[in-house]
Amino acid sequence: MAAVFPPQKMSPPTSLFLALFVSIISSTCDAGDIPHIGPIKISDDLVEGQRLMIVCAVLRGTPPISFSWRKDSALLVGSPDVKIIHLDEFQEQLQISRLSSAHIANYTCQAKNAFGSDHMSVRIVMKLKPQWISSNNSDAVYGIEDKGVRIDCRALGHPTPTVTILKDNLPIIVSSRLRNTDGLLEITNLKLGDKGSYMCEASNTIGRIIKTVKVYLNVPARFKEKTAVVTSRRSETTRLKCYALGDHPISIVWSKGNVKLDKRTSSRYQIVESITTDGMNSELLIRETDRTDSALYSCNTENKFGSDERKVKLIVKDVPGPPQDVKVRDIWSRSVSVHWTPSYDGNSPITKHIVQYWKEHGVSYRLQEMVIPWAQQVTLVRDLQPGTQYVLSVTAENNMGKSEPSRTVTFTTNEEEPEAPPLDVNAITQGPTTVLVSWKAPQKDAWNGDIEGYYIGFKPKNSDGSASYRRVDQTNNITHEFILQGLNKGTEYEITVKAYNRAGTGPTSPERLVMTRPGEDSPDIPRLFVDAVTAESIKVHWQLRTGGLKFNYTVHHRQADGGAWLESIIVNATSNSFTLEGLRSGTTYEIFLTASNGILRGDPSQILKVQTLRSPDMLVEMFETDGELPLYFNMYLIVPAAALALAIIVIVVSSYICCRQMKNVQQPLPQQELALYGTVMPQRCVDAAGNEFTLAYGTVQTQSDSAAVQLQAQAAQMQATTAATLVQTTGNTNNTGTWSRKEAPKNRPLPIPTEVTDKATGHFYDSAQ
Repeated sequence: MAAVFPPQKMSPPTSLFLALFVSIISSTCDAGDIPHIGPIKISDDLVEGQRLMIVCAVLRGTPPISFSWRKDSALLVGSPDVKIIHLDEFQEQLQISRLSSAHIANYTCQAKNAFGSDHMSVRIVMKLKPQWISSNNSDAVYGIEDKGVRIDCRALGHPTPTVTILKDNLPIIVSSRLRNTDGLLEITNLKLGDKGSYMCEASNTIGRIIKTVKVYLNVPARFKEKTAVVTSRRSETTRLKCYALGDHPISIVWSKGNVKLDKRTSSRYQIVESITTDGMNSELLIRETDRTDSALYSCNTENKFGSDERKVKLIVKDVPGPPQDVKVRDIWSRSVSVHWTPSYDGNSPITKHIVQYWKEHGVSYRLQEMVIPWAQQVTLVRDLQPGTQYVLSVTAENNMGKSEPSRTVTFTTNEEEPEAPPLDVNAITQGPTTVLVSWKAPQKDAWNGDIEGYYIGFKPKNSDGSASYRRVDQTNNITHEFILQGLNKGTEYEITVKAYNRAGTGPTSPERLVMTRPGEDSPDIPRLFVDAVTAESIKVHWQLRTGGLKFNYTVHHRQADGGAWLESIIVNATSNSFTLEGLRSGTTYEIFLTASNGILRGDPSQILKVQTLRSPDMLVEMFETDGELPLYFNMYLIVPAAALALAIIVIVVSSYICCRQMKNVQQPLPQQELALYGTVMPQRCVDAAGNEFTLAYGTVQTQSDSAAVQLQAQAAQMQATTAATLVQTTGNTNNTGTWSRKEAPKNRPLPIPTEVTDKATGHFYDSAQ
């Protein structure tokens, strides 16, 4: 019989050592290696334009391992000239197809697995020949005396180029006025000795470049005194003076407001100029000054180095000047507050102000006026139209008359909600779940501002719930359209439209009822996508949940700025794509698609807005057709046509002059047929009060007293002869007598008085007399 040993109990130290041994074995089995990247080496003689490949290899490490690249601490992703290629699970390659200065940087490869990460960096440095930061090889710098200039001789390259600046073949001596910072030479307080040529030279081990910069010192045209005030009386001769300094040639131009003045502007204006060693002096003479001469005059001087302006205010004691500083401060929807400052009062107290305002747009709007007491310089203009642009001016009046209107001020009243609903609202079923809604904008007078868009409301008829709305932006189209989608099939809907602006929403249009089609057998709504866009075509494709090749399709498109929808019908489609051709370049189009099974048309797809590309040959095609210029640019046709037109004009003018001379020679006027008296045409003149009066008639003596009696007798004989030529004729069937003049008397010219050509003395003239 075998012996049975009782189980023996393990001692505590033995149990502890066994647990520790099992833990060490388990930890050793679970451990892995972190990645370790080998050294990355690249050539030290890289040259611009070369191809470069950098390999990042993990020498040891437990896979899987992920790689990432950084350029100067920024994450690097692939690009057309920089590609990252994964070779295998332990190697990745960075490829640069063509090296340039943009690739100079530190590149870091990082490898990472579940146990840790490692990284290795390398710097790409290449040799670059010097090149100027300023692209011009020859620069000119224009400086003003006592001002500062900069001469840019900075250059880029690798190794870093050395920049040398010479003047008159001598190195620049740096001082407090001349500072050279890495090739940027700054000259402060420019003097005459700083003019001249500066040579910039940049060189490194790759190459050397040189450029020349010329510094010019100029004196711009300017005035010592910028403003002046001259007071004059009405009917006096006034002199306005302007003295300008600057290099020659220099000019001075006078202007009154925005109107240039010269001797052709008015016979009362004379301009006298004199050249000085350091500039020019100009005087504007105004003869017989009146109230219209009260204004701000400007003399503008200019040479090729600069320009300046001097203001001379002329005050003529007369009727008030126009109010100044007219402002519209507070603006509401139907009223505004207007403020102004009185101007020159003409040495006579102002009795009242007149505020004039009118609508900016529209020829049917009349001028409105408000009379304001003289002491009041602020008023409230009421009863305006909301959201409307107005123009306003103020006029002053004293005992001598009214002033000229002030400068106009344009303002726009605040907006209010539109007062009227949209017009001509219509709803047409497009499919089982879509409805086309069209409408026109409310009447313009009811906008109360600018319409920004519309809300289209819709809900099933007799529904207790509130309506849903879709927002549509305002366009320049006369008729607006919107396709409501996602409606219930075979359901009658109530459609409304209301306009809105920045102030709020206007009233709702009357309800329009429309019934969607049942659509049990109609195709699904297609999903439309854009494949390609060119300057003259757009390619689209679509998808249907039911396949769709057995359906007929219609591609609808139009320009986004409005117009009729154009349809392209695709029968028994064998493909799910279509190309719209013959489109205008640079134009935005709206496109949607509908599917039909031959009996029912399904709901349209979503509307896509796509813009064609801009063609670079658009302008060339306007002027070229098969390489030939248009007729109006063909010099072989223009020159002969112009010569022919000039010859015709010369012939017509010459013929007219010859005919006039021949007529005067062939039909001389006998002395005895001269008029015994002449008359002066009545003239109407207007005085200051607006009254008209007529000048008296005058006579001009044409013959001596001894010849007057003879001419009177001849005149009586001519009257008798003329009366005898009137005979009664009976040429009609009803024996009605008619009188005809067989011979008409000759035209007698009016006598021309001798013109007085004596010149006045003591005046200045622009040209020699």
